[in-house]
Amino acid sequence: MFDVVVMVSVTKIPDIRKIQGQIADMLGIILNEESDIARANRIQKILNNEKKSTLIILDDVLEKLDLNMLGIPNEIVNDVGLKNVKEGKSLVTNAKKDAKGKSLIAHSMMNSNKLPDASNKEKTEDKDKVNNREKIEDKEKMGETHDRYKGCKILMISESKQILSSQMEQNESSIFSLEALEQKEAEDIFKKNAGLFAENSEFEELATQIVNRCNRLPMAIVTTARALKNQRRSAWEDTYQKLKWQSLSGAPEYSTNLSYDLLDDELKYTFLLCAYMGQHALILDLVKYYIGLRFLEGIYTVRQTRDRVNVLVAKLKESGLLSESYWQDHFSMQDTIRSAALSIARRKYHSFTMTKGKIDEWPDKIESYDAISFHHCDFIEGFPSRIDFPRLRVFHVINNDPNLTLPENFFEGMKRLQVLILVGMRQSLSKSSISSLENLRMLCLEQCCILDMKLSIIGNMKKLRILSFSGSDIENLPVELKQLKKLQIFDISNCSNLKDIPSGVIERLVSLEELYMRNTLIQWREEKDTYRSKVACLSELKHLNQLTTLDIQIPNVSYLPKNLFFDKLLSYKIVIGDLTSYFDTDFKMPEKYETMRFLAIQLQKENIHSLKEIKMMFERVESLFLEELNAVHGVFYRLNLKGFPYLKHLWIVNNHNVHDVFYRLYN
Repeated sequence: MFDVVVMVSVTKIPDIRKIQGQIADMLGIILNEESDIARANRIQKILNNEKKSTLIILDDVLEKLDLNMLGIPNEIVNDVGLKNVKEGKSLVTNAKKDAKGKSLIAHSMMNSNKLPDASNKEKTEDKDKVNNREKIEDKEKMGETHDRYKGCKILMISESKQILSSQMEQNESSIFSLEALEQKEAEDIFKKNAGLFAENSEFEELATQIVNRCNRLPMAIVTTARALKNQRRSAWEDTYQKLKWQSLSGAPEYSTNLSYDLLDDELKYTFLLCAYMGQHALILDLVKYYIGLRFLEGIYTVRQTRDRVNVLVAKLKESGLLSESYWQDHFSMQDTIRSAALSIARRKYHSFTMTKGKIDEWPDKIESYDAISFHHCDFIEGFPSRIDFPRLRVFHVINNDPNLTLPENFFEGMKRLQVLILVGMRQSLSKSSISSLENLRMLCLEQCCILDMKLSIIGNMKKLRILSFSGSDIENLPVELKQLKKLQIFDISNCSNLKDIPSGVIERLVSLEELYMRNTLIQWREEKDTYRSKVACLSELKHLNQLTTLDIQIPNVSYLPKNLFFDKLLSYKIVIGDLTSYFDTDFKMPEKYETMRFLAIQLQKENIHSLKEIKMMFERVESLFLEELNAVHGVFYRLNLKGFPYLKHLWIVNNHNVHDVFYRLYN
């Protein structure tokens, strides 16, 4: 029915800019505009393209949302959904006519993993609409309504009918609710997830009682059932007795606590850390936390940590505590589960998290916390000059105020700090006590304005494993960084002002495993250039024996050294030449942290057949972008005798000499 389906989680405190980015990602476009209005206009132009039919699903709409600021004009809002107030998702459709006078039954497109089945009553109410849809489909088969779904449709899902009817101005007739599951359906789901396959099981009666105490709510049923799977009868009976004392609204929270109590210590810690990170989080960020907090015993490399974290996340998904996210390499956590998890974290691990709150004075006993996180908060009087945090291991601030700074002595009372993440801050490092953090293992200064550009103090942080300046306005890297012998992940992507890297810095980072350098204007030195001996050349990368992942843009092929090893990397995204115009408009670069072997080449004057280092990468490349290659008349077997056995995606742009592409393809 649709060419493109865009799914976005709005949540209780919507971040317009972030939602715009998520919509753009799924539409395959890049938003380079600075203002939110300009970004919204860009999205609107794409959505107004009548050649493509697009469905936008806005999940978790919990307050009034300005659709125009998302690039969605109000006049295209044709379909809305309602989440049950108790728990779980309810679908609501509006069969309004579109511009061509045709009806859209949007709920037929919904993912069954996201929404429970409708009740019989709802199915009866929608019977006429379904019949109308079938009639339309019959006509389509005859070629009469081929383009009826062209344009953009939107479906909103909320737990509040008032939000949709009053604040989002939807008609009552367009709002439908999914009630609790039917008894038999609820019991079947519970038994399936609890592993009760035999009839007349000794747990049969208990299963029915527990389902009723879960109020036939999908999330409570699934998490409780999976927690009780393979447990003794005593655990089932204890669960039933405790559920009897829970209120209607307390069942989902209890099921989360039950699942948590039955996890092993490693999974418990992972689960709470996932909740701390947010509703939709990047798996690699979880990997970074594990490395920063030195949690996994006997595992030392990023690759081993990533493999272990993926296993742990998969187990939490099996338990129902995590779910698949809308985006690749992310995980998701339902609101009710996250709320219970944060409550557990506050109680057991002294974790403090606040999002978009106003802080006129610091919370009581905050000095006793192990982890503190402020996301988009309003600090009425700024930060205190100094607070003692003797137990603090994690300090995370995402800031919106361009004038907010941290006092000079702020970090002096944080001797145990291992993870420091500052996003959007305005900071002077030379006047900061950040140099006193001797135990720091992870430092992220992202999208920051570094006032004095004196980064040399970071060279004193000998225990650093992760260092990121992504999106900050740094102009150069200090030579002192060569002292970071234990650094494993280094990210200087999107540092548009960064021009030079001192010679000898990169080659001394002997433990480096992942290096991210996209969207920078670094001027590398050619190997034969003796006049710029103080500037780094790409041959330094050959000294990084642990390197597995590289994300880099190389402005000219002349910078490439001989005997490169890029073909041995597990994951790489390498751009050679100036392809900015394509990547800004018609082509979207793979995600920075996406595991992929991607190569984009623009050579112009050079002959590709003389560049053996590049051609070696063809044997394992998965995505290949070719632009302006001289002396190339055919692609497969003419560029590489062994063919392209791993190739999944191929783009050929502006290559007028290419006569043939395919000779033989590998599956």
